[in-house]
Amino acid sequence: MNRILSIAAVTLRSAIRSRIVVFMMLLLVFILVGLPPAIRGDGTLTGYVQVLLSYTLGFAGIILSIVSVWTGCTAVSAEIKTHQLDMVVTKPVPAIQIWLGKWLGILVLSFVLLLFTFGSAYGGLRWAMTRRAADQKDLQKLREQVLVAREQIPPREEGLAEQADNLLAVRQAEGGIPEGLTAAAARRVIEDNLRLQANSVPGGYSRQWIFDIGVLPADRPLFLRYTFSAPRDDIEGMWLAGSRDNRDQAVRRVTEAPGGFYTWRIPPAAVNRDGTLPVEYGNINSEPVTVIFPPEKPPMLLFYHDSFEMNFLRVFLVVFVRIAMLSAIGLTAGTLFSQPVALFFSAWIVLLLNVGRYIQSMAATQTFFPVHDGPVRVPGLLDKLLHLFFAALHRMLHPLQSPDVLGALAAGEWVSWATVAAEAAVKIVIFSGLLALLSAFVLNRREVGLPS
Repeated sequence: MNRILSIAAVTLRSAIRSRIVVFMMLLLVFILVGLPPAIRGDGTLTGYVQVLLSYTLGFAGIILSIVSVWTGCTAVSAEIKTHQLDMVVTKPVPAIQIWLGKWLGILVLSFVLLLFTFGSAYGGLRWAMTRRAADQKDLQKLREQVLVAREQIPPREEGLAEQADNLLAVRQAEGGIPEGLTAAAARRVIEDNLRLQANSVPGGYSRQWIFDIGVLPADRPLFLRYTFSAPRDDIEGMWLAGSRDNRDQAVRRVTEAPGGFYTWRIPPAAVNRDGTLPVEYGNINSEPVTVIFPPEKPPMLLFYHDSFEMNFLRVFLVVFVRIAMLSAIGLTAGTLFSQPVALFFSAWIVLLLNVGRYIQSMAATQTFFPVHDGPVRVPGLLDKLLHLFFAALHRMLHPLQSPDVLGALAAGEWVSWATVAAEAAVKIVIFSGLLALLSAFVLNRREVGLPS
């Protein structure tokens, strides 16, 4: 253990002396000091704090990721090139201890910088509450929508999967499936159309969602968050929360523009005794227009689960786990390759991790260069190969992609301890552990410590 700590201390001192790392530290300080005063947001205190949490911490996270990857890539490769690692190897010190010592040194540096980053953001938040607060109404909105950890409850599943199966069976029996279209692809199209129809509200009609809540504290309000699309601006609608026979049913008449996210505060008394809450939207626009609630972003019910400070801590830990994983990637790349190649390889891996949504969409695509067989687009051989490639790439990268915890923090959404534990188990225990074993295996077989 003393050897690991000694190597960690040397790695930490080397990182601090690095000009690139020092430059990135100064850039980090500039972002934390210079960005918050330039934030305008939507003019409200809530909007300012949301932008502060999302963008300030987001930009700072990018800087810290660069620092961790750069330090990891140079920690071994540079010492091999300059023969500084010869003395350590010839002691001898086991290769796994060398890797762990250097990783620990990088983690200490990353932890201190991340702690400074989050501490500065929290201080800026409290400063904004005291210096930029306009009235108590704005402060109450901030406390209810941002400075809280609210759990999301999706609407009850409506059995669309079963309807899609039945409709697919009918289409197959009638011969209504186009030739060349697989049953899985046809079912996916049918289910997507059913979801779109179920979330479309024509003029004069209504749409109801049912949320299963269970037991809810009587002093904690609920919040319905939703967005919609429509071909016109300023759509008139009527929201109802609770059963019609409930005297505490909440009613809200709105005129809203499509495209934005809206929040409605619902009193807990509107919840039924069985723990369910029906929420209904009526399209009462004077001119006929269809309102569409995106199936991928349905109305969500939010309720209080935990304090903002505890949520802040959990987000800090998730971000630190991601930086620890990037450090392990850089350190392993520096063990396998020379410094320039290690930096290129690490940058390529980080890029893949940050375009995960694009890779996921490509993995779901069946036709890239379709062959037209009449009115039907049939996947060709190249399409099938590309689909297999992106599907395999998505399966490999998906466990390593992190959830958008900064967005959740800015929206007041609850980040669970289960999320923190899952991130740590996958990214540190499993993935970083495998990288440590690979690095030790390679380092044992590299010609380190031999006379040049």
